[in-house]
Amino acid sequence: MGKSVLALLLGCASVILAGDVLSFEIASFDLPVMAMPFRRREASISSGPHPYGDTDTLAQVPSSGASGLDFAPVDPLGCGGNCGFDVLSMAPGWVSFAGLGPLGNMVAVKLQGADNYLIYGHLYDFDVRLTERYFQGLFWVDQGTRLGRSGGTGASGRREWPVHLHVELRDGDTCSSGRLCINATDIAGNKIRGLGGNPASWIGQEIDGYKVYPYCTDPGCGIIYNYDGILTRQHWGEGEPELYADFSYIDVDASSQRQNILRQGVYVFGVPQDTDCDGISDCEQEFLLPDELRSEVLFAGRGIIGGGAVLDSTNEVNPHLPETDPPFEPPTEIQPSSTAGELVGAWETFDEESNQFTVVFCPNGDLKIMIQGFPIVIGGEYVLDEDRLTVRVDDVNLTSDVQGTAGFVPGGENSTTSGLRFEEEGHVAILERDDGGTDTLVRLQDTLGIYCPELSDARTTGSVSSDVLTGSWRYADESSEPSITITFCPDGIMLMSLPTETPGYIALVEMVYSIDGSEIEATPRRIRVIAESTGDLFLVQELGNDVESGTLGFSFRGDLLVIESDDGAQELVRFETNARCP
Repeated sequence: MGKSVLALLLGCASVILAGDVLSFEIASFDLPVMAMPFRRREASISSGPHPYGDTDTLAQVPSSGASGLDFAPVDPLGCGGNCGFDVLSMAPGWVSFAGLGPLGNMVAVKLQGADNYLIYGHLYDFDVRLTERYFQGLFWVDQGTRLGRSGGTGASGRREWPVHLHVELRDGDTCSSGRLCINATDIAGNKIRGLGGNPASWIGQEIDGYKVYPYCTDPGCGIIYNYDGILTRQHWGEGEPELYADFSYIDVDASSQRQNILRQGVYVFGVPQDTDCDGISDCEQEFLLPDELRSEVLFAGRGIIGGGAVLDSTNEVNPHLPETDPPFEPPTEIQPSSTAGELVGAWETFDEESNQFTVVFCPNGDLKIMIQGFPIVIGGEYVLDEDRLTVRVDDVNLTSDVQGTAGFVPGGENSTTSGLRFEEEGHVAILERDDGGTDTLVRLQDTLGIYCPELSDARTTGSVSSDVLTGSWRYADESSEPSITITFCPDGIMLMSLPTETPGYIALVEMVYSIDGSEIEATPRRIRVIAESTGDLFLVQELGNDVESGTLGFSFRGDLLVIESDDGAQELVRFETNARCP
């Protein structure tokens, strides 16, 4: 299949084929006016845009997941060196969470008039008025409301990081991004899953007159250099700034375990075209900028906590928590979508030693079990026959936090059968074991998208007959194309797997297809980016209903499938008759 045929199959303006890889348009959000999360000049921009959970400062990452910014205190630390500046709300909204999670002590605010959340992480403590008000339910904060003090807390609640503030931008009330979802426990003891929704990119967003831009590896900015970038004021007049195409700088390794890297040929918005950068030196120097812009273009601290340019803030402390009604309705809680008698869904249970388990029953019969605090996913299958549940465990896989696959089956009997009954209108499932014991499963929110991506481990039987396409195919001449595979599923779903610029991640383009004689008509529906080693979902892009279809001819030449288009033909060879299908 030639490249023009690949473009024909993709056939949509929201997907860009750059060379042999995919890049994605950056989503835009209608955010309220935001101020810096501190007063005056109390902090610096210590880290540019970076994805949640990826602390490799030398990494190259997808721009669409650049949901974090870091701010470090400028003034001397207090609290015995453990706390910094007062953290102020950047914009008005509802406080929906205060508690402990992966980002240490956190406060989440759902922004006014938007589906977005700001999560303020690594706090040293919470404002006492905030904690008192939190126990009364959701409450409103204005811009400038004190939330707490910046700190370095981690998931343990203790100091794990240098003192700084991480501000995470999120989108939506539910999360479908797998390991990128934030699960936490609030100060009232409530467990919250998928806090704030999916990661949302800071790129191009405006804070106190500054716009946020990363350093990009390509002009489309599909991939960026982790933790690096600039904040720049709107000195360019109308519209967006021009792209500076030959920037260079020193990419610093914050772990001190590898060498720093001179990055050349970097693309960045907001750097003036008359900047005196030779493309081979460290151009993150104020004196290289035009005189009138030296306070307008500010460089981040390259991923090292501390450092970076000091920022001007217009935010001021709002001394009161307002008692009046806010200007819009609070977000509604998400209710479980399944009814009594249905097992499909995510459930929570505890064993006799109070270890927490998440048990997920996928629609296709797959079973997944996650143990709180352990980087593994136990996989298997289940069969529900009226009031009898049979579970069989197949394997144990390491999650993406620990790369690789363990590939072993837990010891002991790996198949069990229990009685099953539902209580509380289907929100509680009771498993009655044959040994007389019981297990209680409590239904979680409807978060199947996190654990049961439509590309599952369910398998369909392929055919090698000359008139059926079912199965997985790849290019007969691998030297002429990147590693692309095509899978035809018997239910009319077609999957195309393509490499991305980010090592360890692949893009899956899902299409619906039909066969009319010797022609294939295919229409793209969605794109997923997943971790190749674990299958963890990184992001999903729905393509909508306006995507054009593509039509291709096909024929067989011996064992080869020949795909034909106006510009020629491409031979494919079947490599898997048992296709991985939704």
